[in-house]
Amino acid sequence: MLISSLQVLSQLLYKHFGKKAIILIDEYDVPLDKAFQNGYYREMVSLIRGLFGMALKTNDSLQFAVLTGCMRISKESIFTGLNNFEVLSILNDQYDELDKNIENLWSVLFTTGYLTHNGHTESGKYRLVIPNKEVRNLFVKKIREWFLDVSRNDGKTLEEFCSAFVDKDPENEKIEQIFGDYLWNTISIRDTAVAKEKKENFYHGILLGLLGYKSNWLIKSNAESGIGYSDILVEVPTNRTGIVIEIKYAEDGDLDVACEKALKQIEEKDYVAKLKQDGMKNFIKYGIACFKKICKVKVE
Repeated sequence: MLISSLQVLSQLLYKHFGKKAIILIDEYDVPLDKAFQNGYYREMVSLIRGLFGMALKTNDSLQFAVLTGCMRISKESIFTGLNNFEVLSILNDQYDELDKNIENLWSVLFTTGYLTHNGHTESGKYRLVIPNKEVRNLFVKKIREWFLDVSRNDGKTLEEFCSAFVDKDPENEKIEQIFGDYLWNTISIRDTAVAKEKKENFYHGILLGLLGYKSNWLIKSNAESGIGYSDILVEVPTNRTGIVIEIKYAEDGDLDVACEKALKQIEEKDYVAKLKQDGMKNFIKYGIACFKKICKVKVE
């Protein structure tokens, strides 16, 4: 039965994993708004009151739940009888930067490895899991749609950004400007509040998405090359140009040192080997350093 579905699901998860479930419900108020606009508000209130009542009140398999929406929970009759509410809004300091594009969030989760088919890590900590292939395909579709929207709305800028990598601007002003503007306008420094290697994966994923604008380029991520695995390899077929990009996170804020470290790694690991093997004739090496919302680019 639909009303008991969340309760039953959490019970099954508890029975299988031996840990109480955490229920996350995003935009709980949207069905209410749609129902109000289309004349079945009373029926929707009844359904949600029953659904949430069983899932959030009479549920011994529940650890806690988080609900998001525009309407304040404490004023909604559907929550009558539920206990231990803590209502938080963007007026709370710790949530003042959470108004972010949800498609961007999924993009970052995919590229940093937080979304996996494996529910836990070697340390025993749990990761967000894609429950099945259908849900995964849905998320991939949404991410692609988001990048297509970016491309349509700002195609000229993305074209300039990608071309700058091939043009090998000695000052790298165009790459730094566009990538820096993108970081400044789209991410929160909270997005990088993870271990150093995950920080680098975060920027790695964003850069992959932007470079993906060029549909005729062959772009490889973490490809085996030389005696290691390069961050990003790009093959431009029109002029047989191979581009190596190594990304570093400057923990101490020294972007210049981080860039030099990236370029040195490219040389020591011989990351151009794969590009040579694939028939590229011209080679460009980029060391890109990031720190919070700023970046630095050096080319060799």
